[in-house]
Amino acid sequence: MTRVAIDVNSAMPYYRRGWVSGIGRSTLELVKVLSLQDNLPFEVTLYSQNMRGVRASLMGTRFDSRHLPLPHKEWTNRLLGLTHLREWVTGYDLLHVPHNFEWVRKPWRTVVTLHDAMFFACPDQAFDHDYARRNYPRLARRCRGIITPSEASKLDIMRYMDIPEEKIAVIPWGYDNTLFSPKVSLENRDKNDKKDAPYFLSVGCNTGRKNSMAVLEAYEQLAKQSPRHRLVMVWGQVPEQVCQR
Repeated sequence: MTRVAIDVNSAMPYYRRGWVSGIGRSTLELVKVLSLQDNLPFEVTLYSQNMRGVRASLMGTRFDSRHLPLPHKEWTNRLLGLTHLREWVTGYDLLHVPHNFEWVRKPWRTVVTLHDAMFFACPDQAFDHDYARRNYPRLARRCRGIITPSEASKLDIMRYMDIPEEKIAVIPWGYDNTLFSPKVSLENRDKNDKKDAPYFLSVGCNTGRKNSMAVLEAYEQLAKQSPRHRLVMVWGQVPEQVCQR
């Protein structure tokens, strides 16, 4: 049976500090959902790499896990990309890199998840987008396949990295239905109850690339036509200009 190794290093910070970035969260959820599936047509091995001993086995799944006690750093990963060590430790037939890029020896046996191409489409000085522009296309152009969560990101990947359409699979992100579910059925909802009125949900922050002010402006226009809809914005810190609106 084909052995698929999933590089879970983006999720490992969760087991050190109790939270993780969006990419790390998507890796956590991917592994969790896969572990609930019966009769997978492939074997899964989880691969982790760090000096702190924070291993993939902490994810508590039924999957085999392998750990390399090496720093998860740029220089280390470049060296790994020149050796067979990762392949030898995991024994994979196919490697899944769910965090945009990694230095790999056999890109033709690698599937990479490119979450977006904003480092080309909407570069931000707050992030190391120069590094992304230099290196991400390196794997994207040579790998076996690319996963991305939206048609918009697919078009950006094709445009900026010159990737053929047939190489890219769009798989939208899901949601955790143990956390997010309707409290009442739509059929039984009191249409006059504002608390249960239809609403738009925006989860983000005031970073420019999130375009949150455009969301507010669009809602103001829509509210003139359809006042039943509310706008719910979930932010860690709400800037003053938003509060004033």
